[in-house]
Amino acid sequence: MCGQPAQTILWGVEGTDGESAGLGRRIGQSTLSIDPLPTPSYSAGAELARPRTLEAAMGEFDLDRLERQVDRLLRQLERLRDENASLRASQEHLVAERADLIEKTELARSKVEAMVARLKAMEEQL
Repeated sequence: MCGQPAQTILWGVEGTDGESAGLGRRIGQSTLSIDPLPTPSYSAGAELARPRTLEAAMGEFDLDRLERQVDRLLRQLERLRDENASLRASQEHLVAERADLIEKTELARSKVEAMVARLKAMEEQL
C-alpha cells in the first residue's frame, strides 16, 4: 500500500486455568499480517498538516482485503473443525479396537496357560 512493511500480530490462546497464556507459556499462536495505515505527509515549509479525519483513514483502509482475510480464516476454521471431528472419530475407533485386541489377547493367554497346565499334568502322569 504505502511501501511500509506489514506488521505481524501474535496472540496467545487462553490457558486451561482461564488465564491468558503468556509469551513464555503460549499454548498456540497465529499470525495475521496487516498493512499499517500510511503516515500523514507534510509539505516542506508548511505548518503541520491537519490530522486526518476518521472518514479519511477509513477510506484508505482496504475493506475488501479485510473481508478476504476473514473469509480465508473462516474457511480455515471450518477445515480445522472437520479435521478435528475426523481425528476424534478415528481415535474413538482405535480405542475400541484396542479394547477388543486386549480382550482377545487375554483370552489367548488363558487358553495357552490352560494347555501348559494340561501338558504338565500329562507329563506327571507318565
